[in-house]
Amino acid sequence: YPKEGQIANPENGYARINGLPFAPGTNLMEKYLEVNVTQNAFPCPSPNVNIESGSGGSQQILVNGIVFQQQNGVGAAAGNIFEWTAYSTQKANVCASLTFVLHSANPGNYLTPPPLFDKTAESKLFSSILATFAWLNP
Repeated sequence: YPKEGQIANPENGYARINGLPFAPGTNLMEKYLEVNVTQNAFPCPSPNVNIESGSGGSQQILVNGIVFQQQNGVGAAAGNIFEWTAYSTQKANVCASLTFVLHSANPGNYLTPPPLFDKTAESKLFSSILATFAWLNP
């Protein structure tokens, strides 16, 4: 992950990487990555699929020879929008899920809304991070 990223709350197979860089001056408030690792999870979906009512599509993709289940969705809370894309993969009995989140302010909450962020541009970093994923051999 980029050097600006800071690991927060690492415990019990979960960590969040905060502080991922993004373009200022838009409604994007933060960009972060959640990493979840569980054992004996069959199938191996993103944990967000179970908690977000706005869960969307799902497809398989191949990145560096690793098959990922890509899932996406949108959540909302008190004027905030959380757009997420998760990539989950499994090896033996271990499920790893990387969930990339774009947290923005709902522009409808402003008399003069800030410019909307560029989702395509802001998501490029996520592809770069995902491309570094590798299973470690014990």
